[in-house]
Amino acid sequence: MKKATTTNEKFIEIDGKIKLLHQKIHIIETNHLKHMQRDIDRILYLICGVGLAVVSQFLYIISN
Repeated sequence: MKKATTTNEKFIEIDGKIKLLHQKIHIIETNHLKHMQRDIDRILYLICGVGLAVVSQFLYIISN
């Protein structure tokens, strides 16, 4: 037989789930976003480096 649950028990269960969601959102905001930002910065530096190399080669070709 199923145990009958009261409204108060349901509210406590929902409150626990909400707290868990807040905890997971906090972890994503503080940890994962920093790693993603670092990866994006690395890609940006790589693109800038390649662009600088292309421009310098283009200027070298034009000057000769």
